[in-house]
Amino acid sequence: MRVGGIITALLALAPLVASAPLTRRHYQEVIDGYEIGADIWKRHTAVNVTAAEFYKTPANFTKSSKPGDLLKFEQISRAPLDLQYAIPPSLTLYRMMYVSVDINNLTVPATGFILLPFTPAAKGLKNSSAYPTLVWTHGTAGVTRDCAPTLLRGLYYDFEGPFEFALEGYAVVAPDYAGLGSDTRFDYVAGPPHADDASYSVVAARKSPIAHLLTYEWAVIGHSEGGMAAWFTNEAEHVRPVGGFIGSVSVAPALFTSAYNGSLDYTRPNVSDGIAPVVPASDPPPNIDPPPAPLDTGLYYLMFSIQSAARLNKSIIPENYLTEKGKVAYHLLEQGGCYIAGQYTTSNMTFEDLFTSNDAIEALRGPWLARIQPGGGARKLGGPMLVIQSIDDEAVSFPAVLSAFRGNCQAQPENQIGLHLYSELTHDGTMFGSKYDYVNFLDALFNNHTAAFPVAGKCEETFIPSGTTSFKTYFSYELN
Repeated sequence: MRVGGIITALLALAPLVASAPLTRRHYQEVIDGYEIGADIWKRHTAVNVTAAEFYKTPANFTKSSKPGDLLKFEQISRAPLDLQYAIPPSLTLYRMMYVSVDINNLTVPATGFILLPFTPAAKGLKNSSAYPTLVWTHGTAGVTRDCAPTLLRGLYYDFEGPFEFALEGYAVVAPDYAGLGSDTRFDYVAGPPHADDASYSVVAARKSPIAHLLTYEWAVIGHSEGGMAAWFTNEAEHVRPVGGFIGSVSVAPALFTSAYNGSLDYTRPNVSDGIAPVVPASDPPPNIDPPPAPLDTGLYYLMFSIQSAARLNKSIIPENYLTEKGKVAYHLLEQGGCYIAGQYTTSNMTFEDLFTSNDAIEALRGPWLARIQPGGGARKLGGPMLVIQSIDDEAVSFPAVLSAFRGNCQAQPENQIGLHLYSELTHDGTMFGSKYDYVNFLDALFNNHTAAFPVAGKCEETFIPSGTTSFKTYFSYELN
């Protein structure tokens, strides 16, 4: 994806978005970063969202459409399009468009995929003729239509999420979230609409040609933005159940509105593996083209927040919160390229490089977050929930998750909710490191092993120690 035309347009808008002339030389760092990131995202993309007929809103979506109505359903496996995807052999991939609900409670089109294992007997359930239905809610992909996981060769999280679940024997039902893929507004980290996308993807799957292969019982697991979505889905299933919900796993949930005002004290356990020092490998690192991105600054999360807030509230003028360099980055990211473009565009930059004032950003985010994450995670749950968090997560802060967890326990002592804590794992590393943990919990849910459920009112915080202290920590998406 080249950006010459975008820069030309920005130069033409210079009097509106900058006090000094925008020049390619002055902002080359931003432009180069965006081009590298957008190029990587494009190479991971299987389908062009604007060219593909599937992602166009069909005529059967009308004012009378109901949440959960199935609009389109297609098989990708063994179709010509199959060659564009990089899913493991033995799995079957479908994609669907269905009706969901947005933050204003209006019906909207949404897309998602279903990934089936080779055999329904893999989990050893009593009903061995059906696959246990597991909804997967993904983490931050971006805020533009081209960021939908169904568009990507590896369905975005590949072995960090959907591939692993399917290979474990689950039927994976995975919403893109309305506005990623489908032609409607996307609301970033928005709890209620993401929960609707999750619940109504199950309703739609029950109306599909493969409905007989899916259990009526279903659970949800998500990471990051999706961890927040899994949390809100559990709450939503208490208020407006679609039937069959049995529980959830929320990994590193991006939940920022907790109203908990109690203690956040936590004593970090000491971890030692007792292994004598081992000689580190001495081979030089290989040459990689393009080079790995520098350490992730996470500043693009703020960019995505401003973009989403401005879409939801038309009175917000994004440029008021951005420096001249920030305005260039913002308008580039509006063109697409998603998470990876955001990572590369903001690499090696500071907050001051891109944003005008922390106070101004917080004043913008406060009302926006209150709108998109009402309740702060402190509502009644529709089923048992396991929350998983690394103390050393660099993207979602441990205190924020601890606050949301303790806030829920304080407000709803009858909820069955537990917190499992890890150390030294990064944001993405937590999904890999805690796999044994959440798979056991999901198996317990589907087999109704109530002894493994969190005890209501107990609010246990369990630390899970590592076996060694020399494991890999950093996850590099662009090397996949």
